[in-house]
Amino acid sequence: MARYASSLLINVNDLLHLQGVEKQKVEFKKAWHGKQGPRGTYWQVVHTICAYANDFFNDNGGYIIIGVDEKETWEDSDDRQVNYPPVGVSAKDLERIQREILGACRAQIKPDYHPVLSPEMVECPDGIRKHVLVIWAMASDNKPHTCKENEKGRDLYYVRQGTETKMATPVQIEELLRQGNKIPFDDRRAIDYGKKSLTFNDSQRSEDGRSVLESIQNAHKLFEAMGDVTQTNSYVAFQFACCKFDLYINTINQTDKCHNKQHEKHRDRQADRHRKDLIPYLKEAEDYVNKAIQLTNEEYKHHQAMQYRQLGYIHSQLYLIKKSTVAKITAFYDKARKYNPKIKISRVFIPPEYQSQYMPTLHSLESPLSDTSFEW
Repeated sequence: MARYASSLLINVNDLLHLQGVEKQKVEFKKAWHGKQGPRGTYWQVVHTICAYANDFFNDNGGYIIIGVDEKETWEDSDDRQVNYPPVGVSAKDLERIQREILGACRAQIKPDYHPVLSPEMVECPDGIRKHVLVIWAMASDNKPHTCKENEKGRDLYYVRQGTETKMATPVQIEELLRQGNKIPFDDRRAIDYGKKSLTFNDSQRSEDGRSVLESIQNAHKLFEAMGDVTQTNSYVAFQFACCKFDLYINTINQTDKCHNKQHEKHRDRQADRHRKDLIPYLKEAEDYVNKAIQLTNEEYKHHQAMQYRQLGYIHSQLYLIKKSTVAKITAFYDKARKYNPKIKISRVFIPPEYQSQYMPTLHSLESPLSDTSFEW
């Protein structure tokens, strides 16, 4: 019987008996079914790989062992037990199964994630030897990941809860995004934009060295991958709107810097044309804020204040390309003040003639947004 060099840092027999490893880190599957049928193990396996990669509870991933089935009843409810000797995997099928599993990961999990596959030999009593295939899914450095729900389904986030793989809840998705450090704004920024700049210098970098614009683009892709959650959860809808607005702002800033050496009139025409090309971002941002407003309970006045302020920010940019009016901008700010009289509004997004009304104190005028390149 052929032997393979192990890629594991733990003995396979310890995995089978859950020794030296937490039970939630091991999943047993009697067989691998390469076809995407509803009753096979194809989707169960790729969902669990995705969940281990997301590593929501910081368990550092886990293992899926193909060729082993659990007992239906255990002597101790807290003691998982497997049927021994294991069913095993035919030696002639090992390479095919590995190709199919890696192919399934490439096809279904985004961004790309590749677990370690290690064929193992289990030495059983009475000289019986069985092949099993261990899938070692380590915590991903590129998380969070999504996986197709089924052949025609949505891309969803998955997490491990105890010994089960579950679809992530909206709260868990929010935490996954924060853990992955993919979104360039945090909860504090979402709660009060007045305390943080909405525009960035070209030289600014996120913690991992990528440009802010690139980080926002990556965040936008993640929100798109969340599917229906952006339409049904007020917090996620609002964050998606803010992401689209930030994408517009930072793309404009980047373009302005690229053209800063051109003749002034030509540069202004270029900037106006570029703003018009990017109008869809603003319109989509407005749609998502309105969706968030519809989903927000009237009792959450603080949230509604932020939502109406964001509509004011969006219309301040539409006004620059003659797609909105000062009256609309101030109406949104007034409504934001109605829900939260103390809400701060960034000076750069206030028409000059109204700045004393919405920024009455000298402290407010010291906002870092004063360095922005926008002109009314």
